This record gives sequence, C-alpha cells and structure tokens, in this order.
Amino acid sequence: MLPTHRKPTHPGEILKYEFVEPFELTQKELAEQLGVSVRSIHELLCGRGRISPELALRLSQYFTTTPQFWLNLQYNVDLWNAMQAKRQSIYAIKPHTSKPHQH
Repeated sequence: MLPTHRKPTHPGEILKYEFVEPFELTQKELAEQLGVSVRSIHELLCGRGRISPELALRLSQYFTTTPQFWLNLQYNVDLWNAMQAKRQSIYAIKPHTSKPHQH
C-alpha cells in the first residue's frame, strides 16, 4: 500500500542504510561486484538514480534478496511522484458508474 502521508523511502536510502553501510562496502566495491558504474551507484545512493529491472536482478543476486523487493521500492516512489505531479487532473476524473453489458 502506498503511504499517503509521506513520500515512500527511496530505494537508494534502503540500499545505503540497510546494505552498504552495515556491510561496510564502498561505492566502488559495490559497483565492481554488480558490474555497473560507480556513478550509477553514487546517483542511486544520493536519491537521484533509479532501480531498473536489470539492476534489481544484480542487487538481488548479490544481496540474496528478490528483484521484486528492489522494484517495489522503486515502483512506490514512481507512483508517489506521479500522483504528486498530476494530483489535480487525476482527482478530476469521474469514476465510471454504469454496469457492464450482459452478452
């Protein structure tokens, strides 16, 4: 469920505080282990990067989590951002109220 009272935690924060820091990994070490650029790890940890499906697979393999864990974190942030950007026009949509036709 998407929180309505606050922005969801960015996946980079989870990565930083739940994985990178406890395991005392440097950005360079993590990037090398995942086979990605240090810049992409830096951007993610700073809250500017995104978790792609490929990165979710790499993170899940390295940290023995699931790709869905990482993708769900990203999905929640994306959904929140979309709602904040388009809230007025989304709430202006009237719900469909008629019943479906019977065949």
